[in-house]
Amino acid sequence: MKSDFLWVVLVISIATIISVTTFNPDVAADFQALWVAGEFYQAGAFDQIYPPDTEYFTSKPSPEWIAHIAAQGQTTPIYSYIYPPIWAALFAKLTTLTTFHTLSTIAGVINPILLGGMAFLAWRFCCLAGMKGIRAPVYVALVMIILMTTTLGTIGLFQNQVQILVSFLILLGLERERANAPIIGGFAMGLAAAIKLYPVFFAIFWLAQGKNRAAASFIIGGGAIGLLSIFISGWPLHEVFLEQVRVISNGVFLNKTNYALETSIANVFFQEQLVFSTSAASELDADALNGIQIGQLAMAKPAIWMILSQLVILLSAITLALVAYKTRDRNPLALWPFALTLVSLMSPLAWGYHFLPAASFAPAILAFLGFRVGLRTLAICFIPLAMGLLPTYEGLSNSMNVPQLVGFSCLATYCAVWAYLLAKDRHPVALTQQASAKDSAIPA
Repeated sequence: MKSDFLWVVLVISIATIISVTTFNPDVAADFQALWVAGEFYQAGAFDQIYPPDTEYFTSKPSPEWIAHIAAQGQTTPIYSYIYPPIWAALFAKLTTLTTFHTLSTIAGVINPILLGGMAFLAWRFCCLAGMKGIRAPVYVALVMIILMTTTLGTIGLFQNQVQILVSFLILLGLERERANAPIIGGFAMGLAAAIKLYPVFFAIFWLAQGKNRAAASFIIGGGAIGLLSIFISGWPLHEVFLEQVRVISNGVFLNKTNYALETSIANVFFQEQLVFSTSAASELDADALNGIQIGQLAMAKPAIWMILSQLVILLSAITLALVAYKTRDRNPLALWPFALTLVSLMSPLAWGYHFLPAASFAPAILAFLGFRVGLRTLAICFIPLAMGLLPTYEGLSNSMNVPQLVGFSCLATYCAVWAYLLAKDRHPVALTQQASAKDSAIPA
């Protein structure tokens, strides 16, 4: 309905105003990594674009980066650049056209709009898959409340994280394919994979489901961007990028918002093997910190762990592809939030904002389980992730990283809920019809 769309626009507008006034800092460290990579690319310093890590990922950029921004009087953190070379080339061009402050301000306005658009696309996908009983404004509002009060959305907004764009593109790909526009859907997913590699998994699931046009569009579109990147930046820089991907895969990085399974294992069982490395902030703002070292824990995986890790990822991909194949003629709704959550949990880096696409399906649980049970389920999965609870968690243990364990537990529970619904072949329409109006109806 037209009135519903206007309400959706109003919800997204309110969320954008809140985001701009609350989450948009002068310097967003994650976003600035692309800008500084562009500056070094523009200067022809290609050997200084990627971080110096050779054994395991520490998120710390090269000394040249730190000296570069320190010379500008900056004391806030800066992180390393780990995207394909084409985006450094794009930002190199942007550095000649605008300023970082201007670009970051624009991104700070666009990002909450993209989150709202992602939520709307998730609602569209769910409706196309048979969900009824939840109107678009209510659905979008629930998603925005979840994202803008938990570590899943707030940190991404604070950092102007490019993952927000990737998440939007993933949902655009899923929704367009479901809406019988597979060419657009495949290209959107291919563009997402050209920014962050992991959406490749979702094209594999399309192939398993026989959605060949979407998969072909993904391969052609994503492949074209990859070839363009090589043409623009040359193969040697791509070798450095692929080496960084290997370095990330071969290590474990522990901080309070990396919710990966491997990080949780290291957090509980490998505390003595974790090595502390200082962050750029310790050098940029040493005087204000009065000698206090800020950093993170990381370690290289033992050989047997690396082998097991690769096997687990391979088996997970095969299992998900088989599940996609077996459910190809059934309702697809539960498959995608399950797959989106599991793929992120199995990744070596699973920051909270990596779960944005999965969390955009959260209100659909109400249609599956009824309003009361569904609302309790959402509360269990997301309230412990509230940004305001982080200081409380940090004071609970001097050894283990409690916020990380809480985050992993919540998202593993969320994944398990969708796995249960998928295994039981639950259908939201059937459950809505069976439940009482009191329990299943959601106020419009």
